Amino acid sequence: FEQSEQESQTDALTGLANRRSLDRQLEVGLMRATSTKGSVSVIVLDLDRLKEINDTYGHDAGDRALRAVGSVLRATVRSNDLCARFAGDEFIVVLWDCSPENERRRLSDLQTAVAAYPFEPRPGVRVSLSISAGAARFPHDGASFDELLTAGDERMYHDKASRRSRSSGRAVEQHGRA
Repeated sequence: FEQSEQESQTDALTGLANRRSLDRQLEVGLMRATSTKGSVSVIVLDLDRLKEINDTYGHDAGDRALRAVGSVLRATVRSNDLCARFAGDEFIVVLWDCSPENERRRLSDLQTAVAAYPFEPRPGVRVSLSISAGAARFPHDGASFDELLTAGDERMYHDKASRRSRSSGRAVEQHGRA
């Protein structure tokens, strides 16, 4: 029974909490934060270029990239924070009682740690992994998980667009020098 309960709360691919566990833990955490006037940061993360990895190196490489991101996130967040695979290439990190300044630093730490991971989609081939991120704060950005998810998701897509424009600018510069 305990093994079955654990499996129902865990994402089979990454070993992180799954959506069901995230919903349950966040509901309890938001109620606690409401009663204690605490804060909660919900960080929405999206693995950049997963489709490209899948198309170029195969879905096994894509799965390994997702496992790598899950492993890096688990190793980077505090033990009392929550890290979950939300869906597909999206992850959620919940920082309990985290100041806005610390939230920004933690978000940057997560992105830096993923970028530093030596991912090889096939032996001898190294691909840089990156994640786009957006944070939302309870209660400022919303009182429910759905409201926080919407705000964090919007900011994550803004980050993703910003990263794409910086990337394409570098590609043009590199191409121009050739």
